[in-house]
Amino acid sequence: FNSLGFEADDSNQDAVYYNSMNGCIEFSGANYSMLELSDFDLGSEMTITFWAKGTGSAGTNTSILEAYDLNGDRTINIHMPWSNNRIYWDCGEGSGYDRIDKAMTPGEIDNEWHHWAFVKNQGAGTLKIFKDGSIIFLRNTI
Repeated sequence: FNSLGFEADDSNQDAVYYNSMNGCIEFSGANYSMLELSDFDLGSEMTITFWAKGTGSAGTNTSILEAYDLNGDRTINIHMPWSNNRIYWDCGEGSGYDRIDKAMTPGEIDNEWHHWAFVKNQGAGTLKIFKDGSIIFLRNTI
């Protein structure tokens, strides 16, 4: 499998910051991190995991991760949450992508740490969202 990690420069704490193992990436809403992945083979299966603690962003358009190919087409996107308090998981290639979404209450998103996993299995034709190890949404995309 392919692994992707973040590295940080302690002198520039604008978007990415950690100074040892088990650190964190902290985003204030005014900053971001950009990665160039044109040579990165995503393969047919993908899992994106992270810990997140919302801080009052319910009802706000928020993207945790957004990726585009060289043609400017969306390939990966996690809105968590969007302004309608839904979590969206988009993944695909070219001008089309698969999408699932789930309504969440502000209490399910904000003020507590949760472990999230967003999974796509192209062979099985599934998209899944896990929260704290439990599947909260599954959709067949075939």
